[in-house]
Amino acid sequence: MATEENGRSNKPPLGELVNPDLEVPISKGKHSHERRKSYRFTRSLSGKITTGDKEHPVTCLNIGYGGIHVFSPDDVQLDSGESVEVEVDLGTRTYKDHYSVCSSSHTDSGTDIHLRL
Repeated sequence: MATEENGRSNKPPLGELVNPDLEVPISKGKHSHERRKSYRFTRSLSGKITTGDKEHPVTCLNIGYGGIHVFSPDDVQLDSGESVEVEVDLGTRTYKDHYSVCSSSHTDSGTDIHLRL
């Protein structure tokens, strides 16, 4: 369940972050069939991911109604299906929710992480 730092329950704050009537979602690229149930929109928002008792800084790369794609400069060890908490800074407030790890991959510069609600 999505919560704001004041503890109120809400839906993902996409109404404040994206306007699908004015903004074009991320292209499918070379894929002819979109496997996601909702569109994703490019963003660059700072935040953190919490797994177990460890916190790691992340940058939100894109966000959609069904999930979020983040990158951490840390070497974050995650298993597919693992539950994590992501907190994203929206400027005047913080958005926080629990996600399930779809996939994560390690690069020389950090960890690329795909999450779904």
